[in-house]
Amino acid sequence: MTRVPIRPEMLRWACERGNCEVHDLAARFPQLPAWQRGEKQPTFKQLEAFAQATHVPFGYLFLPAPPEEPLPIADFRAHSAIRNRRPSGDLLDTIYAQQRRQDWFREHATVERLDPVPWIGTESLDAAPATVAAKLRERLDFEPDARRSASNWVEATRVLVSRLEALGVLVAINGVVENNTSRPLDPEEFRGFCLADTRAPLIFVNGADHKASQAFTLCHELAHLALGQSGLSDEDPGRFEQEGRERWCDEVASEILVPLTRVDAVRGETAILEHAARLSRDLRVSPLVTVRRVAERSAMSDASFRHCYRRVHDSLPEKAQGGGDFYAIALTRVGKRLAREVVASTLEGNTTYMEAFRLLGVRGSDTFRRLSSRLGFA
Repeated sequence: MTRVPIRPEMLRWACERGNCEVHDLAARFPQLPAWQRGEKQPTFKQLEAFAQATHVPFGYLFLPAPPEEPLPIADFRAHSAIRNRRPSGDLLDTIYAQQRRQDWFREHATVERLDPVPWIGTESLDAAPATVAAKLRERLDFEPDARRSASNWVEATRVLVSRLEALGVLVAINGVVENNTSRPLDPEEFRGFCLADTRAPLIFVNGADHKASQAFTLCHELAHLALGQSGLSDEDPGRFEQEGRERWCDEVASEILVPLTRVDAVRGETAILEHAARLSRDLRVSPLVTVRRVAERSAMSDASFRHCYRRVHDSLPEKAQGGGDFYAIALTRVGKRLAREVVASTLEGNTTYMEAFRLLGVRGSDTFRRLSSRLGFA
């Protein structure tokens, strides 16, 4: 049986990139510790299986040293410990997948002569966040009074996604790598990113993050698109320590969701929590965002804000686990705007079915047909 000479450091790198612990792989690859010590070598089939288990390209394992895999977009994350860490394979594969979708949509939009999105890159950090937020909110038709048709802030977040797509933005929300539930994304590593482009602007939200934070992430990334900047973010409504560009985008996001003119200055944690809860009901916005806005208006101390924020966060229901409508989840993961254009292009004969399956994350014609039906295609 032929053995493959693989450098031990490449095996260790593969485990690290794939977020895989050696003891978790030991049941499937009992000789892995010996391979990593250079005492034994895997067979070709064992190495193929190992590459699949660690989610690394098979050919990479034959390199003389671990490859440099820098982030393909700017890193706007606030935490230096995260920025200085090697990006996980889960994050890289997610960015690559979205870039492939953006590339397809850009070419499709050019061929089909779809109108470009004119407001991408039209703002600058010199502009007042409140002014930019007012323009974006108007473009979105997401004024506070316009949200009253939504029953609550969860429904309003879905409305926000629809309005973003109507504005020309591709929006994907996914908590795993593609459809692989064994590869969950880590909200501590990133909460979202955007890919700026006038024909195919894209926002990706880490769906593993709490749903109550996702509208804030959507609006934060929207602010980046208005600046014309692609980048990776780890912003959340519970932090104020950012400076410069990220602080500006946070202020735009907060103002889109909760105009400061709707917020009163109050004193005392009880009054602050009550006002935040009332705003959440009236404006259909997550209480995590409204308590942030009340804190800003009321000049709370950092310690008081953190205490109030934690109380609100802990009062929210836990994220539902598993289940749900497969086709609804699939459309959320790739985005309805992209899915509609891919399906239409495929049915017209301009995109192959194999390419459509890859873009939509489906495996066969029956699933494609059912997904198409959900989108209104006969």
